[in-house]
Amino acid sequence: MNRKTRSLLLSGPVAIIALVVLLSTGCKKDTECDATITVVDINGVPVPGALVKLTAVGQNGPGDVVDQQNTDAFGKTHHTFKLPAIFNIEATTTSPPKTNNNADVLRLEIGETVEKTVTIQ
Repeated sequence: MNRKTRSLLLSGPVAIIALVVLLSTGCKKDTECDATITVVDINGVPVPGALVKLTAVGQNGPGDVVDQQNTDAFGKTHHTFKLPAIFNIEATTTSPPKTNNNADVLRLEIGETVEKTVTIQ
């Protein structure tokens, strides 16, 4: 086998391996969407222990509860979803009873962290 033939035979597999490596690492996209929701009262003070429910937005109004968490000591909840979506946000406390009346909307975008402040009264 001459030098030119050997070079062509070796370059074919090398090119295929390089292409496979390039495609397998370059096509993966981060589709996770993060949200941080802060619940505050009408004076802007964070509300720890508030229940935050995220419900799917449907054509006929709110849908199923997708995620729910209680706010931490700083009035915050953190949520991660695999794909972008739109959610209604309901925040409530029981003592004393307060709510945002499901009036806030959260729109998640691919690869971004969305921060939303919700006021309850």
